[in-house]
Amino acid sequence: MRETPVGMKCPSCARMPLHARALGKPRHYAAALGAGLGSAALLGAIAAVANLGIIGIIFPLIAGFVVGRAVAWGAKGNRNGAFMAIAAATAVVGLVAGGVLAAGIPTTVVLRGDIIGLLLAGIVAAFSAAR
Repeated sequence: MRETPVGMKCPSCARMPLHARALGKPRHYAAALGAGLGSAALLGAIAAVANLGIIGIIFPLIAGFVVGRAVAWGAKGNRNGAFMAIAAATAVVGLVAGGVLAAGIPTTVVLRGDIIGLLLAGIVAAFSAAR
């Protein structure tokens, strides 16, 4: 028997129903992936073209937050770990792809100089998508 807020229940009755787990449907995953990649590629292009100066230090935090919120919007309220992984992956891949496509910089140069910033953007995006 399991103790629940409404009293004692058997283990099969105490389980959370599948529809209450917020796992998401395939369209939620596709929308989250598209929103994350689109926003990250746009931010990566802006970062590559603009001379950010001192703002370049906090840009990964801002970019990670924006990408995470875009993924959360595409997920339509689903907050499981898969959407956190989508947010982190799209932040890193989209920022690199946007920078490479906008400025024509080789990928090895982008990755070598900005690895800490990319990791920071991925972490912030994951936590921002789970909020």
